[in-house]
Amino acid sequence: MKKTLISSIILIFNIYSFGQNLDYSISLKYNQPYTNSIEKTPYVYLYSPSTAYSTYFSNAGIKETYNSKPGIKFSGNFCYNFNSHLFLEGGLQLNLIRFQQETEVLTTSLSEFEIVYDIEFQDSLGNPLYPIIIGQNIVYEDQDKLGNTSALYSEIPIQIGYSFFNNKLKCKIGLITSFLAYAEVYVYDKINSIDYTTISVKKDKTGDGFTNLMWNGNIELEYLVFEKIGLSLGYTRSLNSFYDESVSIGSPKYNLFSIGITYNFLN
Repeated sequence: MKKTLISSIILIFNIYSFGQNLDYSISLKYNQPYTNSIEKTPYVYLYSPSTAYSTYFSNAGIKETYNSKPGIKFSGNFCYNFNSHLFLEGGLQLNLIRFQQETEVLTTSLSEFEIVYDIEFQDSLGNPLYPIIIGQNIVYEDQDKLGNTSALYSEIPIQIGYSFFNNKLKCKIGLITSFLAYAEVYVYDKINSIDYTTISVKKDKTGDGFTNLMWNGNIELEYLVFEKIGLSLGYTRSLNSFYDESVSIGSPKYNLFSIGITYNFLN
């Protein structure tokens, strides 16, 4: 009985001591993703309409561009202080990343005004590069929406940090594990498009083609403007592609820059 009582007292003391070293915070951040364009030159069947009885084989390149759009990140974190400077931070956060994907065909051997593309050839948005006859243009319905992408991730950040100037400035570095919670992208609507030259666009919410588990490296600076309110600057780099290999011509990885405000619940 006495041993059980002593063990209980020690356990309670350890839990209390651990709690005494914990701080909590919430933050709201504005983020902007930047992803490098990707180019690839596959072997594509081409022919020239000016010589209808002749066929040619030529290389045509594809260029995928990811135009940045603003997103937000909301997080709740705990901070365990090893001493007055060194600390470990973890928590949970929701991260909304937005961009617009554009696909461009780059021709090499033949004039772009005389190129007709093979029906089976498609870009990563499912948009078939159907035959383009001279004087005939492809008409897009809601073309400005094509490629618009929103991806929401639930994330677990683990960071080690060091504070300076009496905890005024905090520097953090660590790893973020991201799980895809929701994704939507405007793609070519194969079923409802009228013909080869009229292309309609639809919103795809299936999340097909997105990587479900991502790893990200993260660096962050936080400066306490007031006792409990701080401003933060962060940089996140995805370590693996946010698309499956079957969807993208390459392995696009984003660079995410963020700025935000943090409220600290200090002991």
